[in-house]
Amino acid sequence: MLIWITLATALLILVVLALRFLGDRPISYRGLLLVDTKRFLESFLLQMGVGSMFVLEREPGPGFLQLALTDRHSDVEELEFGLADAGWCRERFVLVHTALETAEHNCRLEVDRDNIAVPRFLRVRIKGNREELTPRLIQVLTLAAGQLGFDAEDRYTLRMKGSISSEYQRGLAGPNGTNAERRSHRSHTRGMAAPFSQNGPGRVTKCTTA
Repeated sequence: MLIWITLATALLILVVLALRFLGDRPISYRGLLLVDTKRFLESFLLQMGVGSMFVLEREPGPGFLQLALTDRHSDVEELEFGLADAGWCRERFVLVHTALETAEHNCRLEVDRDNIAVPRFLRVRIKGNREELTPRLIQVLTLAAGQLGFDAEDRYTLRMKGSISSEYQRGLAGPNGTNAERRSHRSHTRGMAAPFSQNGPGRVTKCTTA
């Protein structure tokens, strides 16, 4: 019996460590319609930790949509949609801002007149229970895509980057957890910034959230 307990514990530790390793590697899915992202968002909200990114790169042309997970506690999570006033979307930036405000989303516009390349950055904060977040996030992404001039039939490459949530790991580990999981919990639950991209998915800038 003791040997089986030992083997089970070792296997559990390997699973937790594998999740942490895979969580630090970008996960990509190609050829997705915007309506296809629902199931991926549900998995993202369930599994990923604070600071993780959900980025949809438009395949037919320039442009992308991005979400950052900024806080989570049990089933309540907070995310931000971020859009930079960069060259590829400058002509439509105000349209996106106006549409999201009109839809009564929590918008905040940051202005940096010294930054010629990106003078403004729009943040839209979305908070709620996990079950209600997915349709609200889809609404924000769809509204932004429409105002940016993206076609409903456009395909996207989805990239998810970040760490596996310590809460999700504890659920796998059971009520007592493991030493590896407890170390993960201490290292991944403190004040992480949303690593929003300003000019493109390949150019990431750490932008702290208020």
